[in-house]
Amino acid sequence: MKRLLGSLAVVLATALGATVLVAPPAAATTYEVTGKILKTYLAAGGQAVFGDAVSARTVLRAGSRNVHHQHFENGVVLWSRTGHRTWLNDQLPSLKGVRNERIVADLATPIYRTGELCGASRFAKQLLASVLHDGVIIDLRSASAASDCKDPTMPGVTRYRYGMTGTTNLVTFVTKASDRASLGYALTRVAATDGPVLVHCTHGRDRTGMLNLILMFITGTDLATARAEYERSPGTPPGMFDALVDAIATNYPDGGSHGMTFAGVHRFVTEGLGLSEDTITTLKARYMVG
Repeated sequence: MKRLLGSLAVVLATALGATVLVAPPAAATTYEVTGKILKTYLAAGGQAVFGDAVSARTVLRAGSRNVHHQHFENGVVLWSRTGHRTWLNDQLPSLKGVRNERIVADLATPIYRTGELCGASRFAKQLLASVLHDGVIIDLRSASAASDCKDPTMPGVTRYRYGMTGTTNLVTFVTKASDRASLGYALTRVAATDGPVLVHCTHGRDRTGMLNLILMFITGTDLATARAEYERSPGTPPGMFDALVDAIATNYPDGGSHGMTFAGVHRFVTEGLGLSEDTITTLKARYMVG
């Protein structure tokens, strides 16, 4: 009743020529860009390249250094006493002391992949702390390899290890139960993570390549694109992509593709890896392009 009377009063006042005061729309949140971040931002192209700030500057403690970073519409600006760097949202900054670092192709949300991280330079660790803040590292190495070459500890980054066999016979990733279990656990963790994800093994090639390949198959990436991403890693065994595809199709025959890259993938990920349909739906929603 009060709302109705108020509305009638506005109509009546308008009809009588009275001035009606209407509250202005709430102003959009603006974030200040200052100091070294501003200097780095401007030097890299400023608003024309990175757009406006979408968050306040955040300070992380990486090792013995404070790392200042700020997110913009199109990328990130980072500054510390060790160095400064900018990168766009579809990029992974170069990481000194880390091999095979890149973003997995043909996914709507970035998945980062690398080799082992223990050799990362001080500045590379600072960059990783920024890229992976509020996210996870998934390590696919054995317990002994992980102990001999420990992942760096970074603020706001949770580490998980799901060990897989270090082997040149990569078909065992399809046929060996323990490897399938680790793949299943790792992909379930990817689905459960809202923040950034980095997957690695020793070289960032075989075990890491297998997990990313399965994720691409789940999201329906065409075989040519999946092959190009898989074979991009130096030292990839010749013919291994075809061998893995054949092993999945042969060991998990299926009458349809279920919206995945080829028939057999759905049975492999549900029966072989133990992924639930809810997990598959989450992975598709987050990582499928288009």
